[in-house]
Amino acid sequence: SSEQYYRQYWAVDSLSVFDAPTQWKNLQTKGDYAAYSSPIMLKDSSFIFLKSSLSQTSRVVHYDPRTQNIKTLFLTGNINSPLRASDTHLYWTELKQHPRWQHQSYSVLCSYDLKPHSEVKIWPKYLTKKSLLYHPSPSKDNRYLAMVEADITAKTRLLILRTDNMQEVLALPMPAYDELKELVWAGDT
Repeated sequence: SSEQYYRQYWAVDSLSVFDAPTQWKNLQTKGDYAAYSSPIMLKDSSFIFLKSSLSQTSRVVHYDPRTQNIKTLFLTGNINSPLRASDTHLYWTELKQHPRWQHQSYSVLCSYDLKPHSEVKIWPKYLTKKSLLYHPSPSKDNRYLAMVEADITAKTRLLILRTDNMQEVLALPMPAYDELKELVWAGDT
């Protein structure tokens, strides 16, 4: 059949384009490159990292140094800010493309509940839609969240939001085209 012919043709053709060490299935080995970023130390001395590799989708993982165990918590989208955490929640922002208009994209705020659960799988939540928010920084008590908001004219504002309802408490516009990076609360060192 024609389907069988093309399957065989593509198999032979791909062998001529890629030599054996560079074929995709050879990337799925234990020696595959992995990058661990945005380390967060939890109260129990374990860590949360953003793990990315060539052969797997980016994911947030939990690492316990006592047991040397790495557990995937959830898969992520296109993260565009470092992971930040309070005692109860993990926060980050993800880049989301408009489904129809390529030039239009958003940076949405996401959260994950860090409270210990049984074997029930907990998924991250999208807290905003069609926003341009970056660099979330939760307060120690997790009552407030500091964020950078950008608009389409490249002007930024410092926002303080309530975490219970995502209502704006304070908004401070930045002068001219100044841009904020890496927000921290006073006393967080």
